[in-house]
Amino acid sequence: MEPAETKYSPLRTSNLAIGYTGSNRLTIVQQHLDLELFPGEIVCMIGPNGCGKSTLLRTLGGLQRPITGSILVDGKNLETLSAHDRAESLALTLTDRVEVDKMLVYEIVAMGRYPYTNRFGRLTDIDKAIVAEALAQVHLEEKAQRYISELSDGERQRAMIAKVLAQATPLLFFDEPTAHLDLPNRVSIMLLLTRLAKNTGKAILLSTHELELAMQVADKLWLMNDRGVRIGTPDQLIADGSFENVFKSDQFFFDVKTGRFTVNK
Repeated sequence: MEPAETKYSPLRTSNLAIGYTGSNRLTIVQQHLDLELFPGEIVCMIGPNGCGKSTLLRTLGGLQRPITGSILVDGKNLETLSAHDRAESLALTLTDRVEVDKMLVYEIVAMGRYPYTNRFGRLTDIDKAIVAEALAQVHLEEKAQRYISELSDGERQRAMIAKVLAQATPLLFFDEPTAHLDLPNRVSIMLLLTRLAKNTGKAILLSTHELELAMQVADKLWLMNDRGVRIGTPDQLIADGSFENVFKSDQFFFDVKTGRFTVNK
Protein backbone atom coordinates (compact mmCIF):
# COMPACT_ATOMS: atom_id res chain seq x y z
CA MET A 1 0.00 0.00 0.00
CA GLU A 2 1.35 3.41 -0.96
CA PRO A 3 1.73 5.93 1.89
CA ALA A 4 -0.93 8.65 2.05
CA GLU A 5 0.12 11.88 0.40
CA THR A 6 0.97 14.61 2.92
CA LYS A 7 -0.99 17.78 2.31
CA TYR A 8 1.20 20.87 1.98
CA SER A 9 0.96 23.18 4.98
CA PRO A 10 2.57 26.65 4.82
CA LEU A 11 2.42 26.82 8.63
CA ARG A 12 2.82 24.07 11.19
CA THR A 13 3.50 24.19 14.94
CA SER A 14 4.91 21.41 17.08
CA ASN A 15 4.43 21.21 20.86
CA LEU A 16 4.11 25.00 20.93
CA ALA A 17 3.77 26.84 24.24
CA ILE A 18 2.90 30.54 24.25
CA GLY A 19 2.82 33.18 26.94
CA TYR A 20 4.59 36.23 28.29
CA THR A 21 6.89 37.47 31.00
CA GLY A 22 5.76 40.11 33.49
CA SER A 23 6.99 41.14 36.92
CA ASN A 24 9.86 38.66 36.52
CA ARG A 25 7.36 35.84 36.20
CA LEU A 26 6.69 33.58 33.23
CA THR A 27 3.01 33.03 32.41
CA ILE A 28 2.14 30.21 30.02
CA VAL A 29 -1.18 30.87 28.31
CA GLN A 30 -1.40 27.78 26.07
CA GLN A 31 0.85 24.77 25.56
CA HIS A 32 1.16 21.49 23.65
CA LEU A 33 -0.23 23.13 20.49
CA ASP A 34 0.11 21.16 17.26
CA LEU A 35 -1.55 23.35 14.64
CA GLU A 36 -1.63 23.53 10.85
CA LEU A 37 -2.91 25.91 8.20
CA PHE A 38 -3.62 24.92 4.60
CA PRO A 39 -3.80 26.93 1.35
CA GLY A 40 -7.21 28.23 0.34
CA GLU A 41 -8.72 27.80 3.81
CA ILE A 42 -10.06 30.36 6.23
CA VAL A 43 -9.67 29.42 9.88
CA CYS A 44 -11.47 31.36 12.60
CA MET A 45 -10.03 31.35 16.10
CA ILE A 46 -12.72 31.84 18.73
CA GLY A 47 -12.92 31.58 22.49
CA PRO A 48 -13.46 33.56 25.70
CA ASN A 49 -11.38 36.63 26.50
CA GLY A 50 -8.04 35.77 28.07
CA CYS A 51 -7.68 32.34 26.48
CA GLY A 52 -4.70 33.44 24.37
CA LYS A 53 -6.06 34.27 20.89
CA SER A 54 -4.06 37.48 20.47
CA THR A 55 -0.99 35.95 22.10
CA LEU A 56 -1.11 33.04 19.66
CA LEU A 57 -1.48 35.36 16.66
CA ARG A 58 1.41 37.54 17.79
CA THR A 59 3.56 34.45 18.33
CA LEU A 60 2.72 32.96 14.93
CA GLY A 61 3.41 36.37 13.39
CA GLY A 62 6.86 36.56 14.97
CA LEU A 63 6.12 39.52 17.25
CA GLN A 64 6.88 37.51 20.37
CA ARG A 65 8.90 34.37 20.89
CA PRO A 66 7.36 31.02 21.75
CA ILE A 67 8.02 29.69 25.25
CA THR A 68 8.83 26.24 23.87
CA GLY A 69 8.20 24.29 20.70
CA SER A 70 8.58 25.31 17.08
CA ILE A 71 6.76 27.21 14.34
CA LEU A 72 7.55 26.13 10.81
CA VAL A 73 6.75 28.49 7.94
CA ASP A 74 7.12 26.75 4.59
CA GLY A 75 9.24 24.16 6.40
CA LYS A 76 11.61 26.72 7.96
CA ASN A 77 11.79 27.62 11.62
CA LEU A 78 10.19 31.05 12.05
CA GLU A 79 12.82 32.14 14.58
CA THR A 80 15.63 31.60 12.07
CA LEU A 81 14.02 33.76 9.35
CA SER A 82 15.31 37.27 8.77
CA ALA A 83 12.86 40.17 9.05
CA HIS A 84 12.86 40.39 5.24
CA ASP A 85 12.14 36.68 4.75
CA ARG A 86 9.42 36.82 7.38
CA ALA A 87 7.78 39.77 5.61
CA GLU A 88 7.71 37.72 2.41
CA SER A 89 6.16 34.73 4.20
CA LEU A 90 3.39 36.17 6.37
CA ALA A 91 1.40 39.32 7.01
CA LEU A 92 -0.24 40.23 10.31
CA THR A 93 -2.87 42.92 10.96
CA LEU A 94 -3.59 43.72 14.61
CA THR A 95 -6.74 45.13 16.21
CA ASP A 96 -5.25 48.54 16.95
CA ARG A 97 -6.67 51.19 14.66
CA VAL A 98 -3.87 52.89 12.72
CA GLU A 99 -4.24 56.67 12.56
CA VAL A 100 -2.69 57.76 9.27
CA ASP A 101 -5.27 60.30 8.18
CA LYS A 102 -2.92 62.30 5.93
CA MET A 103 -2.06 59.34 3.69
CA LEU A 104 -3.82 58.37 0.52
CA VAL A 105 -5.46 54.96 0.26
CA TYR A 106 -3.02 54.09 -2.53
CA GLU A 107 -0.06 54.97 -0.30
CA ILE A 108 -1.38 52.79 2.51
CA VAL A 109 -1.78 49.79 0.21
CA ALA A 110 1.61 50.42 -1.43
CA MET A 111 3.26 50.03 1.99
CA GLY A 112 2.67 46.31 1.55
CA ARG A 113 5.27 46.30 -1.22
CA TYR A 114 8.10 47.66 0.96
CA PRO A 115 9.70 44.22 1.57
CA TYR A 116 10.29 44.01 -2.19
CA THR A 117 11.38 47.56 -3.06
CA ASN A 118 14.91 48.95 -3.11
CA ARG A 119 16.33 51.06 -0.31
CA PHE A 120 14.63 54.16 -1.76
CA GLY A 121 11.22 52.50 -1.60
CA ARG A 122 10.49 53.06 -5.28
CA LEU A 123 7.71 51.01 -6.83
CA THR A 124 8.41 49.19 -10.07
CA ASP A 125 5.74 48.64 -12.70
CA ILE A 126 5.25 45.16 -11.25
CA ASP A 127 4.76 46.62 -7.75
CA LYS A 128 2.23 49.11 -9.09
CA ALA A 129 0.32 46.34 -10.86
CA ILE A 130 0.18 44.31 -7.60
CA VAL A 131 -1.09 47.36 -5.67
CA ALA A 132 -3.77 47.95 -8.31
CA GLU A 133 -4.83 44.30 -8.15
CA ALA A 134 -5.03 44.44 -4.34
CA LEU A 135 -7.26 47.52 -4.52
CA ALA A 136 -9.46 45.79 -7.09
CA GLN A 137 -9.81 42.69 -4.90
CA VAL A 138 -11.31 44.78 -2.08
CA HIS A 139 -13.28 47.03 -4.46
CA LEU A 140 -11.47 50.26 -3.59
CA GLU A 141 -10.11 51.22 -7.03
CA GLU A 142 -12.20 54.39 -7.14
CA LYS A 143 -11.02 55.44 -3.66
CA ALA A 144 -7.30 55.01 -4.35
CA GLN A 145 -6.57 58.76 -4.42
CA ARG A 146 -8.75 59.62 -1.44
CA TYR A 147 -7.33 60.27 2.00
CA ILE A 148 -7.82 57.36 4.38
CA SER A 149 -9.60 59.77 6.76
CA GLU A 150 -12.33 60.26 4.15
CA LEU A 151 -13.28 56.58 4.17
CA SER A 152 -15.90 54.85 6.27
CA ASP A 153 -14.79 52.37 8.93
CA GLY A 154 -15.60 49.46 6.62
CA GLU A 155 -13.63 51.00 3.76
CA ARG A 156 -10.66 51.65 6.05
CA GLN A 157 -10.66 47.99 7.05
CA ARG A 158 -10.78 46.96 3.40
CA ALA A 159 -7.80 49.24 2.73
CA MET A 160 -5.79 47.49 5.46
CA ILE A 161 -6.74 44.12 3.95
CA ALA A 162 -5.54 45.38 0.56
CA LYS A 163 -2.24 46.35 2.17
CA VAL A 164 -1.56 42.81 3.35
CA LEU A 165 -2.71 41.44 -0.02
CA ALA A 166 -0.12 43.67 -1.70
CA GLN A 167 2.49 42.10 0.55
CA ALA A 168 1.85 38.91 -1.46
CA THR A 169 2.43 36.38 1.32
CA PRO A 170 0.93 32.88 1.47
CA LEU A 171 -0.15 33.42 5.09
CA LEU A 172 -2.49 36.19 6.27
CA PHE A 173 -3.24 36.73 9.97
CA PHE A 174 -5.92 39.09 11.28
CA ASP A 175 -6.64 39.96 14.91
CA GLU A 176 -10.32 40.93 15.21
CA PRO A 177 -10.71 42.27 11.62
CA THR A 178 -14.35 43.21 12.26
CA ALA A 179 -13.74 45.19 15.46
CA HIS A 180 -15.29 48.70 15.46
CA LEU A 181 -17.60 47.83 12.54
CA ASP A 182 -21.39 47.74 12.33
CA LEU A 183 -23.21 44.53 11.42
CA PRO A 184 -23.38 45.01 7.61
CA ASN A 185 -19.66 45.78 7.47
CA ARG A 186 -18.80 42.85 9.77
CA VAL A 187 -20.62 40.51 7.40
CA SER A 188 -19.01 42.17 4.36
CA ILE A 189 -15.47 41.82 5.73
CA MET A 190 -15.94 38.17 6.71
CA LEU A 191 -17.34 37.32 3.27
CA LEU A 192 -14.50 39.23 1.61
CA LEU A 193 -11.87 37.24 3.52
CA THR A 194 -13.66 34.00 2.64
CA ARG A 195 -13.61 34.85 -1.07
CA LEU A 196 -9.95 35.86 -0.90
CA ALA A 197 -8.97 32.52 0.64
CA LYS A 198 -10.80 30.64 -2.11
CA ASN A 199 -9.74 32.87 -5.03
CA THR A 200 -6.08 33.40 -4.10
CA GLY A 201 -5.21 30.12 -2.39
CA LYS A 202 -3.86 31.95 0.65
CA ALA A 203 -4.21 30.51 4.14
CA ILE A 204 -6.13 32.98 6.30
CA LEU A 205 -6.25 32.84 10.10
CA LEU A 206 -8.30 35.34 12.08
CA SER A 207 -9.44 35.80 15.64
CA THR A 208 -13.00 36.94 16.15
CA HIS A 209 -15.82 37.30 18.65
CA GLU A 210 -18.35 36.95 15.81
CA LEU A 211 -19.24 33.38 16.77
CA GLU A 212 -22.25 32.84 14.55
CA LEU A 213 -20.54 34.49 11.56
CA ALA A 214 -17.46 32.35 12.10
CA MET A 215 -19.53 29.19 12.15
CA GLN A 216 -21.04 30.11 8.78
CA VAL A 217 -17.90 31.13 6.87
CA ALA A 218 -14.98 29.18 8.37
CA ASP A 219 -13.54 26.04 6.82
CA LYS A 220 -12.17 25.16 10.25
CA LEU A 221 -12.39 26.58 13.74
CA TRP A 222 -9.71 26.77 16.40
CA LEU A 223 -11.93 26.75 19.49
CA MET A 224 -9.87 27.94 22.44
CA ASN A 225 -10.34 27.96 26.18
CA ASP A 226 -7.97 27.76 29.14
CA ARG A 227 -7.59 24.01 28.61
CA GLY A 228 -6.30 24.14 25.05
CA VAL A 229 -7.46 24.31 21.44
CA ARG A 230 -10.10 22.12 19.80
CA ILE A 231 -9.81 21.93 16.01
CA GLY A 232 -12.55 20.95 13.59
CA THR A 233 -15.23 22.09 11.21
CA PRO A 234 -18.14 24.01 12.73
CA ASP A 235 -20.40 20.97 12.33
CA GLN A 236 -17.89 18.71 14.09
CA LEU A 237 -17.48 21.04 17.06
CA ILE A 238 -21.22 21.48 17.38
CA ALA A 239 -21.88 17.72 17.21
CA ASP A 240 -19.28 16.75 19.82
CA GLY A 241 -20.47 19.34 22.34
CA SER A 242 -17.34 21.52 22.23
CA PHE A 243 -19.30 24.76 21.82
CA GLU A 244 -21.49 23.97 24.79
CA ASN A 245 -18.45 23.21 26.94
CA VAL A 246 -16.45 26.31 26.00
CA PHE A 247 -19.31 28.81 26.14
CA LYS A 248 -21.18 27.41 29.13
CA SER A 249 -23.13 30.11 30.96
CA ASP A 250 -26.20 30.59 33.16
CA GLN A 251 -27.22 33.54 30.96
CA PHE A 252 -27.30 31.80 27.58
CA PHE A 253 -26.96 28.40 25.97
CA PHE A 254 -25.88 27.02 22.61
CA ASP A 255 -28.71 25.39 20.69
CA VAL A 256 -27.21 22.47 18.75
CA LYS A 257 -30.29 22.22 16.55
CA THR A 258 -30.12 25.79 15.24
CA GLY A 259 -26.38 26.40 15.70
CA ARG A 260 -27.13 29.64 17.54
CA PHE A 261 -26.74 31.11 20.99
CA THR A 262 -29.98 31.78 22.86
CA VAL A 263 -30.43 34.03 25.88
CA ASN A 264 -32.01 32.50 28.97
CA LYS A 265 -34.93 34.83 29.60
